[in-house]
Amino acid sequence: MNNVNYLVLFLFVLASQISWSQATVTGSVTDTEGASLPGANILEKGTTNGTQTDFDGNFSITVEDANATLLVSYIGFATKEVPIDGQTTVSVELEEDAAGLDEVVVVGYGGVKKSDLTGAVSSVKAEDLPEGSSPNVQSLLAGKVAGLTVNQNSAQPGGGFSVLIRGAGSVGAGNSPLYVIDGFPVTEGGTEAGGGTYNPGNRGSLNSLNTNDIESIEVLKDASATAIYGARAANGVVLITTKRGKSGVLNIDYTTSYALNNVEKDFDFLDARELMIEQNKNQNERRLFNNNVFPYGDVDIETLDPFVPPFSEADIAAAGAGTDWFDEITNVGSIQEHNISMSSGTDKSKYFLSFNYFDQAGIIKNTGLERYTGRINLDQEIREWLNLSVSFTISHIENQNSQLGGARNAQAGIIASAYIFPSFLPVKNEDGEFTLNLNQPSTPNPVSLLDVDDQTKNNRILTNAKLEAQILEGLNWTNSFGLDSKNAKRLTYLPKTTLYGNLANGRASQAEN
Repeated sequence: MNNVNYLVLFLFVLASQISWSQATVTGSVTDTEGASLPGANILEKGTTNGTQTDFDGNFSITVEDANATLLVSYIGFATKEVPIDGQTTVSVELEEDAAGLDEVVVVGYGGVKKSDLTGAVSSVKAEDLPEGSSPNVQSLLAGKVAGLTVNQNSAQPGGGFSVLIRGAGSVGAGNSPLYVIDGFPVTEGGTEAGGGTYNPGNRGSLNSLNTNDIESIEVLKDASATAIYGARAANGVVLITTKRGKSGVLNIDYTTSYALNNVEKDFDFLDARELMIEQNKNQNERRLFNNNVFPYGDVDIETLDPFVPPFSEADIAAAGAGTDWFDEITNVGSIQEHNISMSSGTDKSKYFLSFNYFDQAGIIKNTGLERYTGRINLDQEIREWLNLSVSFTISHIENQNSQLGGARNAQAGIIASAYIFPSFLPVKNEDGEFTLNLNQPSTPNPVSLLDVDDQTKNNRILTNAKLEAQILEGLNWTNSFGLDSKNAKRLTYLPKTTLYGNLANGRASQAEN
């Protein structure tokens, strides 16, 4: 047996061992009373391979090692390590986290110990939120709260999310929960300005909130929330509490992160040569169909005029791969974030300060989001029976918009154009101008849309002050004042190098909201 055969045999044995080491494990997760725990997290220890239990508390996971250990966790319960040891079926029983029962959960007007909690409330602490840069707090809740569904509506930088608590409760009305930040209810709807020829896309309404400032998130799921917030809470409430200063030494914290984004799987399109062959075939079939030859006619093919294909054999031979339009409009995206915070205080006066810079360059060229946020949280004891709390945050966001879909006349946006444009067309013709698709003249050249200057600037101030007085033991009087000020301005310019910019001899627009 020569060396090549030994090598083949070695690789075969190695592949067999690798495939043999994998195993599919099924099981169930319950509490000590035998009740199923839907939405429990199951993670293969030492990896990012994981899953969640279904509504009945069952799960199935394929592990890389038949002797791996599973980490099973659920909010309010102690995390448990479960060695598989070659088993294919496991039953996991989780015990309540006694320490967690003493945690104080925010429920609207105040706080209550978990052990005394009667409503349907889920709590997520800052340390339980996933690491990694995100401009939107809604994305951090995905997979963290049982009964909470988080879907991303747009993959653009800062794209919006839809959040449902226990499913959709209405067909015609809204289904979004009410968001309350430091006790102040805020409107979820954004102020994204319209105008322009193209749709600016869907953006997250909570992008102005620095996720590093969050101390905890409580989700109120049942109807009792409406007793506090009224009809606005019919779809549930998401309470967001930000960090505050603590008495003691000065604490300064700085964090930074950098990440790259790429298209996970490219679209598989025909190259120029393959597309020419396919179009010749389609054109001939259309000719036969129009002459009742295909699929059911009796006309003799030889009586028809000779078929003249749109692309000759010479054209096809010289075509090559042609233009990959998605490759022309995409690149590797990036995210960088810098966050600095400072907190300190005494028994009577405490403060928390933070500043955040977030910058995301999109996968579509010339798109992105740049955000600056600042926060000041102050707590002051005026008298032993009188306390003042102030929360103030300001943000400035600049969105570089992608030309997505048609706001006017439903014309194709940059992604749809890249899907439609044939690969045998070059980006530009011989005179240096962008090529047009003569078969669909209303579709713009996707690369030409990268010349569009389209940006939206958003500013938001969110501040509230709370004055709390203790009248009697166990009886407090609280008065709150708040302001949520948002505005946006969209500036758009379509140069004459673009299809619709050329039709208008250049088009500029400004919209404010």
